[in-house]
Amino acid sequence: FLRDKIFAPDAFNVGSDLLNKLQPERQVDFTGSIYSSPIEYPWHPVIMSVQNNALFSLYSPRTLGRLLNNLDRFGPKDERYTMYDLFNDVRNSIWGELSGPANVNSHRRQLQMAHLNMIMDIYLSIPAIYPADARTLAANDLDIIENGARAASTSSAINEMSRAHFKDVLRQIRAAKNSQREYFRF
Repeated sequence: FLRDKIFAPDAFNVGSDLLNKLQPERQVDFTGSIYSSPIEYPWHPVIMSVQNNALFSLYSPRTLGRLLNNLDRFGPKDERYTMYDLFNDVRNSIWGELSGPANVNSHRRQLQMAHLNMIMDIYLSIPAIYPADARTLAANDLDIIENGARAASTSSAINEMSRAHFKDVLRQIRAAKNSQREYFRF
């Protein structure tokens, strides 16, 4: 569901006719005047809110802890969904344009940056917050995204905005990898 309805490149494609009919909420203040936000509906922020909520749920320390604990709750031959599966599935759902490479629309650029920030937060977190496997998988995701973005940023098959986006992704990953990461000390 998340891959097809929340993270897909066309998940929030609506016709311009509908989008142009949407209006922001106008609220009355205590003096009787109407407070109004900009005329256009805040489409990008609304979509980003939906996608961020999904990312926060998937990558919460509680969810990742449950996935880690599930490894011991099932037998070796039982079907199970692991933390590795989660990181791999989410990364593949969000960063599909790297494999082409393909142009990245504005909604996907926002989603990719939100995902990258989430992964960098896990990677740079103090060890007590996330399971060690989550920090390892976040580092793995950074490496995979970095390699894909490096190749995509030099491709002539994508537009300038997508190329600039991938260059920024590379800058963000370099900054995260150059930051001081905390490790357990015994």
